[in-house]
Amino acid sequence: MSSAVSLLPVPDIPAVPAHRRGRYLAQVHLAFTGSREEGERLVEPLRTIGAPLADDLREMPYAECASVFSEPDTPHAYRSTNLLLGPDGLAEDALRSVRAATGPEAEAMCVLSMRHMGGAFARPPRVPNAVPHRDAGYLLYVLSPFTAPGEGADAEAVRALHERALAPAAGCAVGRNANFLYGPQSPGTLREVYGDGRAAGECSRLARLRALKQQYDPEGLFRFSLLGAGGETGAPNDAPVIA
Repeated sequence: MSSAVSLLPVPDIPAVPAHRRGRYLAQVHLAFTGSREEGERLVEPLRTIGAPLADDLREMPYAECASVFSEPDTPHAYRSTNLLLGPDGLAEDALRSVRAATGPEAEAMCVLSMRHMGGAFARPPRVPNAVPHRDAGYLLYVLSPFTAPGEGADAEAVRALHERALAPAAGCAVGRNANFLYGPQSPGTLREVYGDGRAAGECSRLARLRALKQQYDPEGLFRFSLLGAGGETGAPNDAPVIA
């Protein structure tokens, strides 16, 4: 079973269902590929915590999985960053600090989420690939929408807010996850995604990616340009470069 919990302030706008409007909510997300009976048994302890505002847990065809987060059907801009935490997660005081920095009083709307890792993710493949940090126990990330993607100051303010919010968790981090980095990233952040040499195989992973980039995309067509693959002039203006 995969699980995650998100904390978010819901806007007080007509587009939001009345029972959720203007509230600070916790959402629990679950995915289970076993039998319905076993799934119901596993989630029963969660249902005893209290009466939920909504319980949408059901058998779902894969084709409907995009409906889980009830996202708007119109384009919207947002930024996100994350930390992969060790197996022990976070101390309670650090978690409270992160929550306080991303709660309803934050200068930008924040969705704070934590996902439980492990399982198949923790098992390395027979042939090593580009996925590092398989020892991570949790993924902690923060996401913010913003209404003026063309205004750099707004995007920079959101980026700075995210970094401050996750700072209390930095001491427990083993790296970052590429799937939850939205927006331009610094060279240092991308090194944290693929490893910085602290563990065996980290440097070789990055070197292999650079070599593949140089071989198959020397002109820098793909956005995340790596050093020596197309160079600064071969990548889009806002593409991050690993130095």
